[in-house]
Parts: sequence; structure tokens; C-alpha cells
Amino acid sequence: MNVSIEIGDNLYLEIEGISYTKAEPMVRYDKDGSGYPGSPAEVDWSDDDCQLIYGETAYECPKGLADNYYDQILEATEEQLNDRSDI
Repeated sequence: MNVSIEIGDNLYLEIEGISYTKAEPMVRYDKDGSGYPGSPAEVDWSDDDCQLIYGETAYECPKGLADNYYDQILEATEEQLNDRSDI
């Protein structure tokens, strides 16, 4: 899956090959609260698959830059997946 997010005025962070793991719900087995705590949704990518797009020009993305936008990348990924399920 490819995701692009705007991180500045006409500046986009584009990532190819994002892997997505959906959230798992919490499960309680007993009244004492034992069970599985669940896990949040996650996205993962390689820094090599990131680039910055400014206007029509692509630039190499500094290593680790995309990590600063994790929440936005996760949100954009989930929006794409939701759009696909609406078809």
C-alpha cells in the first residue's frame, strides 16, 4: 500500500509498501480481568521506501523523518483501507 501525507505547504511525504496490522480487541476471560489486553493498529515501512515530494520534484527522505509522522501515516492508511471497503 502506498500512502502520501501533506507535511508542509505543497510538501508531501510519500511512502511505498506500507504494511498494516489491524487492531485486536481486548478479551476478558474472567471477572478478575484476566485475558488478552488487545493491541492497537500498527503500520510499518522501510526508510528506503520514503521520499519527499515538493511540487513535481521528488527528494530522498532523511532517515527516520517519517517516524515523526507515525500517527498521520496510520490515519491515512486506515482511511485508504476504509475507502476500499466502501466499494
